[in-house]
Formats: sequence, C-alpha cells, structure tokens
Amino acid sequence: MSKALGVLIDDPIFKRMHPIQQVAYAALIRKDKEDEEERWRDRLEYLARFWNSEAVDKVQDARNRAKATPDDKFSAMLESTFGRGLGSSVRRPPTVQELGEQIKQAGS
Repeated sequence: MSKALGVLIDDPIFKRMHPIQQVAYAALIRKDKEDEEERWRDRLEYLARFWNSEAVDKVQDARNRAKATPDDKFSAMLESTFGRGLGSSVRRPPTVQELGEQIKQAGS
C-alpha cells in the first residue's frame, strides 16, 4: 500500500489510520489494479480482433464460461477429495461496503 500512496512504510499516515481503513484502502487499490488490467485486456482483444477474430471469440467464450464455484459445491468437492469440507470456521471476506460501515461504527 505504501507503494500505491508513494510514501515509505514507516510514514506517519499509517500510524493515524485505523486497521480497517488500511484494509479498505488496500481493497480499493486492488480493485483499481484489476480494473486497469481489464481495460488493457479489452484493448488488446480489440486490436487482436483485426488479425484473428475467431481466436478472440474463443478466448472470450472460455472466460465467460469460467465462473466462481459456490461455497457449497466447493465444500462438497473438498469433502469428496480430502474427506472434509470447508467447515464453519471459514468466513467470506468483508465487502468494501461492510468495511465502510465498520469504520463509521468505530469512529462513533
């Protein structure tokens, strides 16, 4: 995160930040990088379409077919492979909105 903000790791800005703010900023920075990568991918696919549009269509179709596996199916797959599922100790990470609410509550 210090690289994205352009400061050293021991900068006082990090001491003033609440840990939840740090997590929220890190999530936003990661999302920005993902968006930038997606824009570059879209540009490259646009340019590649002029040379081989069929290959671009195949790549896009494969990406669209690749979907995230729901937790229950993933747990069943783990159980069949390793003999136990995810269990109740595994939680999904909080969303940026949930982190924002936690920051507001911590500030109150």
